Amino acid sequence: ADIPVHGIVEGDVKIQILVKKKGGGKQALCHFWFNSGFIDMDSMVLDHNKSEIDVANKDRKCKVFSENFAIQAFFAEPEESKRGKKSRKGGKKGGKKGGKKKKKDSSDEAE
Repeated sequence: ADIPVHGIVEGDVKIQILVKKKGGGKQALCHFWFNSGFIDMDSMVLDHNKSEIDVANKDRKCKVFSENFAIQAFFAEPEESKRGKKSRKGGKKGGKKGGKKKKKDSSDEAE
């Protein structure tokens, strides 16, 4: 499922996946950290497999997360940066804008 994220992504970033609980409220399912400096500027994609995702990596028996569970995050340059607008400090506004996508395997399709 695609999950759009709007805004600037810069520096150390935590992406946390939350699920709605039946009785109301939200529960943290898994998360991972990355630094925007590690985003490949050519592909603008960041891939994390199950072993790199906190909480999911502890599910060795695959009770919650399938063996090939992964999250793929796609990024794009912010509109301000594309137009070449200057920030107050005199440089181009930077950072990455993007969304994330949970890759689903065949066992996830039935959910």
